[in-house]
Amino acid sequence: MSRSPPDFSEAVIVLANLMDRYGRLNDDSSARLETAVGILKETPKSRLITSGWNYRPDSSIMIAHAMRDCARNVHGIAPHRILTDSSARDTVGDALFVKRNVVEPSHIRDLTVVSSAYHLPRVQQIFEFVFGSGYRMRFVSTQIDHTRGVEKSEIASLAAFRSTFDGVLPGDTEAIFQRLVRKHPLYNGTVHPAF
Repeated sequence: MSRSPPDFSEAVIVLANLMDRYGRLNDDSSARLETAVGILKETPKSRLITSGWNYRPDSSIMIAHAMRDCARNVHGIAPHRILTDSSARDTVGDALFVKRNVVEPSHIRDLTVVSSAYHLPRVQQIFEFVFGSGYRMRFVSTQIDHTRGVEKSEIASLAAFRSTFDGVLPGDTEAIFQRLVRKHPLYNGTVHPAF
């Protein structure tokens, strides 16, 4: 008698930090993934979502794939429980492309987002704006030492986010995407090739 596949109605989104050129995660990324895996193991109807592009000029490895591979090979998460999107170039992209490319097509409505404590206030504002209403969201932080000045960088990044998306309605996926590719320097060709 064959069993039907599990109904995955929830997801744990783990945001990556950094990796080396070989795809080995730094301590921050590893701590975030370990926390996400712990949540995943307690929620059998959850899938893990990893996100991020090949940001290193000395490597072709997508950080989303490095996180996925570590979840499989180190933490023993079954491949069918992991969803991956490699479009994002930053936190706004993580929220937007995970929503657009993974969450919406999968009809997932219950989300847990995992990042570091220093990053989580900005993550929460961005994800709540991008996803809008209609989703159950919770935010879980890991505790890890961070470099001096990171709080100032987080404040500046949040201010830039608010300025870039001023006037766009929360949850309007297409309007957020259009603003991202026109105004955001990581996507409009200012810093990296245009998206």
